[in-house]
Amino acid sequence: ATAAESTKREEVPVLIEVLIGRNVAPAEGTVIAGSLGKAVPATRVVAGRYVVEETGYSPWYEASIETDGAVLKDVRLRAPALHSVSVPTRPSKEQPALVRWNPSHDSVVDDLQVRVFGWDEKKVTYDDRASDSGELLLPATALPSRSSFAIQVRRAASQVLAVDGSIAIVDVTSTAETVVR
Repeated sequence: ATAAESTKREEVPVLIEVLIGRNVAPAEGTVIAGSLGKAVPATRVVAGRYVVEETGYSPWYEASIETDGAVLKDVRLRAPALHSVSVPTRPSKEQPALVRWNPSHDSVVDDLQVRVFGWDEKKVTYDDRASDSGELLLPATALPSRSSFAIQVRRAASQVLAVDGSIAIVDVTSTAETVVR
């Protein structure tokens, strides 16, 4: 789910991605996923990768996955809380910048990524993992020297589901960004 500061919860675009594999190779199957009570058949993107797109962020999602010889029915998945990102003060050239997100310290979050994208440079100038502590001090080298830039915080909850020699990895991700001009 990706949200801007002004996005209402019911307008947030949500992408549910399910990856299926068997014996280290992508596996074919049938996937039904969505927010609780609204699950729909997923679209196969490539072998072993299925997606569902919906609108409206939810704290809980559900998925059912069927492959040849393995079935997972009505698995409930808790999503990271929808968050916002801020930079308390405009970063000065060649100075570190404090980035904050709220809420934080979410026990379901097992992966957090912070990225900085420079508009003039048209490239990512920083990309690293962090803990869900609610703040991160970006090094001065992370910030573009002469442009506006976007700071993105992606918080993800992953669940690995294994049945009879098969494995399914389900990621539920909340992403928010702020633009610094």
